[in-house]
Amino acid sequence: MVKNGRILSRWPLVIVAVIIAAFLLARPSLAADFSGTWAISYRVGQDTQTILLDIVQERSALSAVGSFRVGAVGDPVPVEIRQGWAGARMFRFQLAALNDPESPLQSFFGDWYKNEMSGRTDGRFGSRMFVGVRRQPRD
Repeated sequence: MVKNGRILSRWPLVIVAVIIAAFLLARPSLAADFSGTWAISYRVGQDTQTILLDIVQERSALSAVGSFRVGAVGDPVPVEIRQGWAGARMFRFQLAALNDPESPLQSFFGDWYKNEMSGRTDGRFGSRMFVGVRRQPRD
């Protein structure tokens, strides 16, 4: 377009429109929420370790309290998340036993989508693969 002898370009408007469209399309993934009651399981020898966590997500930070039990016997051990983070599809956190401040932290990291997670855990039982399901699904 020519106005008063100057050529006006529409490219700046096109670039702004593309940036706005990209932001609006990416926005639903930013709203993904990791909060809920999760059951996480992995094998330790012949036993299955099950961890129940009531996770709360605020922005990208995670907090939780819960418990774990190895096998079908014994009392559940209370745990909490430390240094937790969740993004649109990935997460990581560390679990600490509340009744034993000297126990090592157990790290979890992996991928999640809707009401399922999977990944790797490293801690006192070595490195293992785990799976988890959200018991209180979120839509």
